[in-house]
Amino acid sequence: LRDDEDQDRITLDKDGMIIDRGKMTIKDANNKTIIDAMGLSSAANFLTEYRTASPALYFTTTTYTVATGSGINLILSRSARVLFLLHVTGSNEPDNTGLDMNGGSKYALHIDGTEQTPVIRSDATFRTSDQERDSMPSKTMGMSLLRNITQGHHYIDLRYKTISNVNLKAKLDDWTIFMIVLGN
Repeated sequence: LRDDEDQDRITLDKDGMIIDRGKMTIKDANNKTIIDAMGLSSAANFLTEYRTASPALYFTTTTYTVATGSGINLILSRSARVLFLLHVTGSNEPDNTGLDMNGGSKYALHIDGTEQTPVIRSDATFRTSDQERDSMPSKTMGMSLLRNITQGHHYIDLRYKTISNVNLKAKLDDWTIFMIVLGN
């Protein structure tokens, strides 16, 4: 296709298509622009979702518990890469029995009920005999996770538990899960 100055603007041949100094808009089946003269439209191509809460709850369970409100339903029309970011603020402390403390807490994203690694783990100890302490004061920890997720319906949530719990209580102050589908 040539312009009024007889310059090639669009060339279509066996190798593909070239647009030279022109505009092009590509829309999806719902008439939403996915590519235009400025490039890829991120709002149309990258689905985002997040959950956040500040429960300030203590726990001692050694089996995973789902963090209330953390569930994300993800429906993909085709397989895609998905980036997850998880931030947790929490602490580990003695359980007030006056005995030595040892253990920690673990926070993990689960996809369709399966723990994903890496996880966030914090360890703590406290010896009453000499007041030696390696407990974790409240701090924010984070991790990122990139996964190839298959087409279909998936459920993502945050779960937490204590690990090697000996006279320990853990506290989950707040958490945030952020998810971005890298093209769908």
